[in-house]
Amino acid sequence: MMGTSGLTLLWHRIPDVSIRVSAGWMLLSVVGSVLILYWPSFAWLGGEWTSTRGLFSHGYLIAGICIFLLFRSVRTLDTSTVTPCWWAIPVVLALSFIWLLGYASDVAAVQTMLLPVIVLTAVFAAFGRSAMMAVIFAILYLYFAIPAWEHLRFVFQNITTAIVDLLIRLVDIPVYVEGNFVYVPAGTFEISGGCSGLGFILVGTSLAALYGKLFYASNRDKWLLVGISFLLAVLVNWVRVFSIVLIGNASDMNHPLVADHSTFGWILFTIAMVPMFYIAYRIQPESQIEPNASEPLTSGSGTNAAIGVSTVLVILSLAVAPAWGYALRARYAQLEPIHLSLPQAPDRWSGPAAISSEWQPRYVGASEEVYGEYQFAGDSVWLYANVYQTQTQGRELIHFENSAVGDLKLETTRVRRLNLPDTLPGKVIEVEAAGIDHRWLIWYWYEIGGRWTTGEAKAKGMQALAFISGNPSSGIVALATRCRSSCSATTARMQDFISEAGTELRLDSMLQSGRSR
Repeated sequence: MMGTSGLTLLWHRIPDVSIRVSAGWMLLSVVGSVLILYWPSFAWLGGEWTSTRGLFSHGYLIAGICIFLLFRSVRTLDTSTVTPCWWAIPVVLALSFIWLLGYASDVAAVQTMLLPVIVLTAVFAAFGRSAMMAVIFAILYLYFAIPAWEHLRFVFQNITTAIVDLLIRLVDIPVYVEGNFVYVPAGTFEISGGCSGLGFILVGTSLAALYGKLFYASNRDKWLLVGISFLLAVLVNWVRVFSIVLIGNASDMNHPLVADHSTFGWILFTIAMVPMFYIAYRIQPESQIEPNASEPLTSGSGTNAAIGVSTVLVILSLAVAPAWGYALRARYAQLEPIHLSLPQAPDRWSGPAAISSEWQPRYVGASEEVYGEYQFAGDSVWLYANVYQTQTQGRELIHFENSAVGDLKLETTRVRRLNLPDTLPGKVIEVEAAGIDHRWLIWYWYEIGGRWTTGEAKAKGMQALAFISGNPSSGIVALATRCRSSCSATTARMQDFISEAGTELRLDSMLQSGRSR
C-alpha cells in the first residue's frame, strides 16, 4: 500500500507530466502551423524533389529524417526551462511579412530559405531558447533539401573541368578545353551541371551530419566528419568524370558508360561511403555519445497558461501575412481579363503591321502579348509588349525561361541612358544579338505599376510591393531593329522612334487602348 510520502511524490509529478505533454504538443502545433500556413512553399519544394532533374530527389528522405529528429527532440524536451520569449513575437511577424514579399514576387528561393528560420524563431518566441536549441538540428537539417544549393553548381562544375583537364594531361592524352567542353582524340565531352558533383556533396554531408548528431557530443568531431565526407564526395566526382573521359577515349566513344554514367557515379559514391563510415566509427570512441536530452538552462520555467498564450500569439503572428497574401491572390484571380493594343504609328512612321521577323521574344504564360512592325524611310522597328495580370510559379515576368532576345544569339548587353522626358524611361537594357542574316539592336525595359526599371532584382521587389498595394500587373516593352553598317550607328533610329511615339509606348497606355477597343 502506498504511503503518504509516496502519494505526495506522485502528486508533485503529475504537473510535471502535464507540462511536458502540453509543451510538447504545443511545440508540434507551432511547427504544424508553419507547414499549413506556408503550404505553397512546401508544395513547391515537393515539386522540386520529384522533378526530372533529380538533384534533390533525396528531399523526401531528408524531410522524413527531420520529422523523426523533431519527435525525438520533443520527447526528450526539458520542460523545466520552457519559458516564452515575448519580445521575439514581433520578429516572427516581421519574418512572415518578408516571406509574403517572396510569395508576392514568386521568388521561391526567398520563401523556402526562410522556412526553417521562421520555424525556429516561432519556437524561440513561444517556448524560449532551450526549446529552440532542442529542435534546431531537426529544423536546420531541412536545408540539405532546399534547392538554393543549385546556385553552387557552376562553381563545382568549373572546378571539375579544371581538375579533369589536369588529370588528362598527366596521362599524356592530347586534350583541349574550351569552357566546359573537353576535346580528346576520340570525341567531345561536356562537363555539364550534372557533372558538378553537387548531388554527391549534399547526400554525403547530410549523412555525415546525421551520424554526428546521433553519435557525437563534440562539435569538433561533427565538423571533422562533415569535412571528410565533403572531400570524399568531391574526389568521387572527379574520379567519375575522369574515368568516363578515359573510357570514352579508349572505346572511341562507344562504351555504354559514355551515354549513361549517372549510375556509375552513385556506385562509386556508395563504395566511398564505406571508408567514411569506418572513419566515423574510429572517431566515435574519442567522443562521448550525445546525451538524449536537451541541455537545461538556468532560466525559470513557464506555466501552462503562459505557454498556451505564447503559442496562440505566435500562431496568430505566423498567420497574418500568409492570410493577407492568399486573400489578395484570390481577389486577383477574379479580375476581368486585360488587353493590350499596339500604339498607332508616330507621324513620320507607318504601322503597326502584323509582319513577323526572326526576332521573337519568348515569355512563358503572359496574360497578353502584342507584336508589330513600324516603318520609316525603308527602316523598320519592331515592337513587342506583354503583360502579366497576376503571377504564379512558372508564369512570371522574370523567369529563367523568358528572354527578350528569343532565339537570337546574344553578343553584348548593357544599360543605356536615354535623354528623354520624365514621362518615358530614362534607361533601357541594350542588347546586340546575331540572327541568321542580320545583326539586331534590342532595347527593352520592365514596367510595373506605372514605374520603369532595367534591373531584374529591382523588378522583383517592385512586383512584390505592387502585389501588396493592389496593382499586380507587370510587363515588358521591347523594341528591335536590324543593324546596318554597325549597331552603334542604329541607335539614332531607336531614339527617334521612342521620342516620336512618346507616352504611347508606356504599358499603361497600351492597356488603356486595349480596354477601349
